[in-house]
Amino acid sequence: MKQLSNRAESYLNGLDKDPNWCCDKETVTAYMEQQQVPLCKPAIRFQTRYSGLDLTIRANQMETFYMRLFSRKAINSNKRIDILEENGNILFECGYHESAQYNFYMNEKGEILAQSGEDEFAIYSSAEMMIESYALLDSIPEDWYRLPYCYKVADKDNLSAYLLNNSFRHVKDCCDEYNIYFSNGNIIACCSVWWTNEGRFCITVYGKDEKMCKQFIEELKKNKLCE
Repeated sequence: MKQLSNRAESYLNGLDKDPNWCCDKETVTAYMEQQQVPLCKPAIRFQTRYSGLDLTIRANQMETFYMRLFSRKAINSNKRIDILEENGNILFECGYHESAQYNFYMNEKGEILAQSGEDEFAIYSSAEMMIESYALLDSIPEDWYRLPYCYKVADKDNLSAYLLNNSFRHVKDCCDEYNIYFSNGNIIACCSVWWTNEGRFCITVYGKDEKMCKQFIEELKKNKLCE
């Protein structure tokens, strides 16, 4: 299990948590046993630590994610757990987004998946990485500018090499196989998996001012790193 950074721990301490959606390990374990579903460790951890949290970003409330696994009402009434089985993998529905029209699941490895139509695709390697991402974005000053569009990345490895050779560094606490964050102090760029089944990545840019962000993305386009 990934250890949360100090920034993420501080972020969690400031969040609201709905007590109707969390419980202790013994309670959730007994419930899952009664329902004869696998005792998935990431799901148990999600329920005891994170279920009930509202992940928010001060500068953009429309990005709020509501972490929800099993409600106390469902547990107390021993309600049937609805799971999704895909290619032998069990998926637990784990919450919903304020504005993104997807279904969200956790698999047995603890990855967070989004579902569009009949396709599921991983967007975070764990609940902890999701929290790290939200904590970083919430920490961005509210007067910073965000480019209103996401841009498709031509090749994430080439993008990474280019930025690391041009005064950027990885924000390592927030990086996994689905999200790579870069910063040079004036710009934060997030290269994340595109929320489709294409397997492509896109880049989102935040910076101290609009001109800086636009110059940055034009530089990437000029070098054929995004489109």
